Amino acid sequence: MLSIFKNICIKNKQKCLLCSLPHAQDSELCRPCLEDLPWANLTCFQCGLPLNAQRSGYLCGQCLQHPPPYTNTTAAFLYLFPINALLPRLKSSRGLHHHHWMTDCLIRQINNRHQALPEILIPVPIHITRRITRGFNQSEWICRHLSQSLHIPTDYVSLTKVKASQAQAQLDSFNRRRNLKAHFRYQGPAYSHVAVIDDVMTTGTTAAAIAKTLLLAGVQQVDIWVLARTPEPDFLD
Repeated sequence: MLSIFKNICIKNKQKCLLCSLPHAQDSELCRPCLEDLPWANLTCFQCGLPLNAQRSGYLCGQCLQHPPPYTNTTAAFLYLFPINALLPRLKSSRGLHHHHWMTDCLIRQINNRHQALPEILIPVPIHITRRITRGFNQSEWICRHLSQSLHIPTDYVSLTKVKASQAQAQLDSFNRRRNLKAHFRYQGPAYSHVAVIDDVMTTGTTAAAIAKTLLLAGVQQVDIWVLARTPEPDFLD
């Protein structure tokens, strides 16, 4: 009886990572903060951009006319406040404690789609020089939690980034494509279904470059799973 009371007290003293108020939820966030996040619910099935529709699962006009090489995109959130303030911290050790609950939110979105799960997860790689500088690859942290929760194995070695490139956040869509040309190499099995894991999908340039590389190597289907998808600049206008 005493141990049960102790556990209840500990749980009630847990503080929300966003508002710092105590709560009794079985997660790092309180329910009001969790539900107030910019969930990526009404989005294009293929590219993940927001849709002017009543439900998700449709294709946007761009994907109907010029479909990307990946089959679908699943994101937990839109890259809006407070997600756009929290996600950059994942690239430093100071913000890694946020990856767990954000990945749990991505799992919630994946389960809500009721789609066939991939046979393998592949994190978006970073160049060796950036890994040495940063000390870790945040996509691998996300991948590890997804793998443990969904019981899907991860291939950490077959996809590599063979050329260092300028940070994508500093470039427009045209220069993003030029920046990533021939930068990825895949030397692995011809999987039937792969999910590529990253923290943020901005223009889709990295996702497209990786999907093309995998498809050329014999992979049959490539999905994109990300914590957040950046909407078009005029989304809130």
